[in-house]
Amino acid sequence: MSDIKALRRAGDVELGSIIITSTNGTVHDISPQVVDIEIIENIFEPFTTGNIIVNDGIDALDIFPLIGNEVLELTFNTPSLEDKYAYKRLFAIYNCSDKIYTTGRSAMYQLRIISLEAILDKTTRVSHTFRGKPHDIANDIIKNYLKTNKNIITKPAINDVVFISNWWHPTKCLDYLSKHAVNSNYCASFIFFEANDGFHFESIEQMFANPVKQDFYVNDYATPPAANENSTSPGNIDADYKTILQVNYSTGFDFFERLSTGFFGGEIVAMDVNTQQYIHTVAGHDFERENHLNAFDPAPVSTGFGKERGYMQYIPFVTQNFTGQNRGVQDTEIPFRMSRHQFFSRLKTTQAAIKVHGRCDYYPGMLVNLFVPKNAPISNSSEIQRDLLTSGNYIVTSIRHIVNGEKHVAYMQLMKESYMFDVSHSALNPSVKTEIAGS
Repeated sequence: MSDIKALRRAGDVELGSIIITSTNGTVHDISPQVVDIEIIENIFEPFTTGNIIVNDGIDALDIFPLIGNEVLELTFNTPSLEDKYAYKRLFAIYNCSDKIYTTGRSAMYQLRIISLEAILDKTTRVSHTFRGKPHDIANDIIKNYLKTNKNIITKPAINDVVFISNWWHPTKCLDYLSKHAVNSNYCASFIFFEANDGFHFESIEQMFANPVKQDFYVNDYATPPAANENSTSPGNIDADYKTILQVNYSTGFDFFERLSTGFFGGEIVAMDVNTQQYIHTVAGHDFERENHLNAFDPAPVSTGFGKERGYMQYIPFVTQNFTGQNRGVQDTEIPFRMSRHQFFSRLKTTQAAIKVHGRCDYYPGMLVNLFVPKNAPISNSSEIQRDLLTSGNYIVTSIRHIVNGEKHVAYMQLMKESYMFDVSHSALNPSVKTEIAGS
């Protein structure tokens, strides 16, 4: 973790300017009128979005006037963090709503904001044939059609693709590439999303190999006492950042939903509409081949129900056999289509939503370790037993940064697709294998 000596307490934030530039060139800093800032980053969404709550006593709606297409420049950072982590972003204001008159001379309303590239995406159509590696094509589309000056982070795919964009929006092209890209572990788990450091085109499965960014503890008795919010003493700031302020997690499941979404595997029937030949594949899961958040498969042993046949997908495709038209290249690698369905089904094995003290170096796609104590009476033992089913490594799929005055909190959505212990055996069995010794 970065140096935290400059922090007074966990969740401190340095709020800079919040500048609106109107279509007629009027520029104004509305930071004195801003009540609340909300920034949302999600690995399943292409652009960063947000909301700004304004307590307006200067009639800004008429002064600018605010009519749409305005640009908002937002700056804030966590004290002691390097400048590269700061939010210094330009957003488009696309909606003004929920206006409430608080007094005869002031009103509160909400400004909805989104990355500038989202506006360009909605106004751009792509008519082009793309050939090559998915990551190279993605880089080309982001740079030349979204016309961004932000960082572009792409990770390599091993397969080739050929497709025609029939007046698609750029993000539809990127979505197509995500569904047809395969990484070096033969896992089709690519996604396209935006974070504070730029645009990403990469595989979730390969994110699992990254180091854990932060440990979080569900109960405050699992860490040293946190500092009082109104105290002038800094207390144990590092422990405060690890303490979860609010949590909601689910280990529930629906067996029939898992069957229908390919959790256990499935069948692929692919038909070439030109030759009338078909490919029939029964695809299971090769757990050992891929990276995982935790060490053990959530469904390692077949119970004899033939669960892998609970999901079936029919895929028509065309093999291009015309002269000069990429002879023999199929629309998709058929077996990998099943791999993608199964991967995203298993990613929902365990989900959690937590509220923690915010930092600007938290990002979607980072890995965290969650410590959940067992549902058991507190004993005199100094060792707190963790719930092996719920605890473990998770990936942060979305972050909602809330900045209110000098306080910064973060709401995170977490997912994991594997367990800390071997579910072939009961966790009550002393001999059960666990990922962490002594858990």
